[in-house]
Amino acid sequence: MMLSATYCSGDDVIACRQPPHQRPVVIIEQNLANLDQAITQYLGLGDIILVPNPYHGLHMIRMFEAENIEIMAVVGIHPAHDTTLWAV
Repeated sequence: MMLSATYCSGDDVIACRQPPHQRPVVIIEQNLANLDQAITQYLGLGDIILVPNPYHGLHMIRMFEAENIEIMAVVGIHPAHDTTLWAV
């Protein structure tokens, strides 16, 4: 369970669970040979985000982390292929 500080009632700030409409995400590189299998594996468990390449995948990972959105899985994006993408 991911917790975030949210105004739930009055002026009190308490830790609340993410809103039910904010599901975890699965980031999948769309050029996979087994794309259908990867999608089927996570279908219904979270929002599936298809990215065209590792560069866009990294951008999505950073964006979701900045928004405190849970990332359930990252499929097909391997930092070992291009380490320059993963430099902070």
